[in-house]
Amino acid sequence: MLNVAGVALALTAITATVFAALTTHLNTVLVGIAPTLLIGALWAFVLRIPKTIGTTLRVGWAIAPVLAALNAGVTCMVLFGPGLASFAIGVSLGAIVWLPALLATLVLFGFPLSRAERLAKEGLDGSERGEQVVGITVSILAGIVLSLTVLAAKVSFMPATALAIAALVVGVSSYFIAARRRRARTNFVADVEAGKVVNFRVDATPQGKALIRVDGLGDAYRVMDYEEEIAVLSERGTVRRGLKANVPD
Repeated sequence: MLNVAGVALALTAITATVFAALTTHLNTVLVGIAPTLLIGALWAFVLRIPKTIGTTLRVGWAIAPVLAALNAGVTCMVLFGPGLASFAIGVSLGAIVWLPALLATLVLFGFPLSRAERLAKEGLDGSERGEQVVGITVSILAGIVLSLTVLAAKVSFMPATALAIAALVVGVSSYFIAARRRRARTNFVADVEAGKVVNFRVDATPQGKALIRVDGLGDAYRVMDYEEEIAVLSERGTVRRGLKANVPD
């Protein structure tokens, strides 16, 4: 979920930069970007849901235009006053802004998030690699926004600067946390292959190498050891597909 926050922060930082370029009023920027932070987090979360409409269309992609229109409508209500008229203007005339913004958002964030989900299907190691992809994307975009806002050196860009810094911290943290988890898991498998870990071993199977957990039922009955395959490994020793939840992190 760390990357959900990172995507929302980076997306809002970009929005704040656009608002700051259009107005010099700090309060307008603060109020205008609030809906993006909340709805952006919701969209990033929904895009990770593996359910599809039909056979191929993911729920997150299908709901993206609805959330973009909702974001535009709510933003207009916040800026110009509550009411159906403000909301309708945001959804209809605001499409001039939110449709290109939606396409840009899908390119910048949708594809990295989708790739993360595809990698996650490969198993535990794939999941961590996916988190690293999103973390890198968030970090790069946050760094670009931060550079632009610092160069602008205007008060109205302060929210964008703060959001970009927060997104950069979250993105970098997410990347290194995922890398640490992958490294720890790979080291564990290496220790098992070297015979340093009791009750585990690595066997060759028709599907490739597999991590096996061995539970002895007592010294007098070693012939009755219980063996359980808990993960399929890649040639490099990384966990390609976890069969059980007890693969060490």
